[in-house]
Amino acid sequence: MSDEFSDADEVDAADLKPSPMLMIGGMWLMMTGLFNVASGLQPLTLATVGAWWLWVLLLSLIFFGGLAVVMGGMLTQGRLWASLLATAVTGLLALISCSWGVYMNLAGCSPLALISAVLTLPALALVPATIPAAKRLTEARNKLFA
Repeated sequence: MSDEFSDADEVDAADLKPSPMLMIGGMWLMMTGLFNVASGLQPLTLATVGAWWLWVLLLSLIFFGGLAVVMGGMLTQGRLWASLLATAVTGLLALISCSWGVYMNLAGCSPLALISAVLTLPALALVPATIPAAKRLTEARNKLFA
């Protein structure tokens, strides 16, 4: 090792491995996204949707649910940008999913909408908690490739 690098600049192999928090947060977000996509597709395939606002709500639920699946996959790899974007996506998804769950259970019984709304709430706590771990992993990656 040359004199221009100090011992603090060395990257350990353990620093490049995603932490359990990243894995749990990413997998939970992917599962939440899949349930939200299914919750949005259910009324489109099984019933006639007449009101325009229902179309907007269902399509946004499907879009943000699919985006949550992709962001969850990137989160398990420890990407900082994915952790920050997934935090915003999870907030929007929770708002849409919970409002859809309340509407569906007041209008009629929909266990899938209720499950997707309940699964989204822990994701609100898990996904922002992955930011420090993703930042540490990104900094270790940047040191390695610098």
